Amino acid sequence: MFKNAGNLRIALIVLYFGEKSLPVAIVLFIIENVLRFTVGLHILDGKTKPLYILKMPLIIATTAALTISSLNLTVPNIITTPIDMMGQIPIPIMLFSLGMRMTQVDFSNWKIG
Repeated sequence: MFKNAGNLRIALIVLYFGEKSLPVAIVLFIIENVLRFTVGLHILDGKTKPLYILKMPLIIATTAALTISSLNLTVPNIITTPIDMMGQIPIPIMLFSLGMRMTQVDFSNWKIG
C-alpha cells in the first residue's frame, strides 16, 4: 500500500516536468512518508499511541520544515551548511553497501524470477 519510491519518484518528476515541479514532488514525498509512518503504522499495529507518532523524528522534522517554510523564515548558513553536508553522507554509503550486497547475489534461482 505504501511503497518506498520517493527518491526515484522525485527524480523522475523533475526529469519529466522540469525544475519547476520539484516543490510539488517534495510535497508528494512528504505526504507519502507521513502517511506511511502514521496510517501505515496504525494498520500494522492498531495499538499505536498518537503521542508515539508525534515523537517520531520524521513528524517533528516535517512539522518544523513546514512551519519555517510557511512563516518565510530564513535559516542561517551556519545551520544549513552542516545539515547539507550530513545529508550528502548517506548517498555514497548507500551506493557502497548496495555494491557490496550485489556481490553476494545468488543466481541459482534466476529462472524463478
